[in-house]
Amino acid sequence: MTMKHSETIDPNLSLDEIADVIGGHEVSVGPLVSLGNDGIDTIAVFDPGKKVAGSTKIVLSNGPVPSGATHIGSGEIFVSGILVPHAVYRVSALPGNPASSGGKKPGL
Repeated sequence: MTMKHSETIDPNLSLDEIADVIGGHEVSVGPLVSLGNDGIDTIAVFDPGKKVAGSTKIVLSNGPVPSGATHIGSGEIFVSGILVPHAVYRVSALPGNPASSGGKKPGL
């Protein structure tokens, strides 16, 4: 069984910056398996024993479920210093998928 890898994410980052940090770690560490907080920072947990499936990316949302998305988890994260509810989805990053255009969704 592979040990999960946790990364602390600056609580003052914007939603797009958080998505960029997660995307970079997915390339170098493994796919995101959970996203939450420790009361001070946002905490992302990755699975280094796996690879990110195909052309996919993470979308953070507290609005409607993105089309064709796989739900990874829900909870609260810090966005620009404010603790906000969120859901994390994996969507196709292929051209033509409107859900893959970025991490920003209504309400965050």
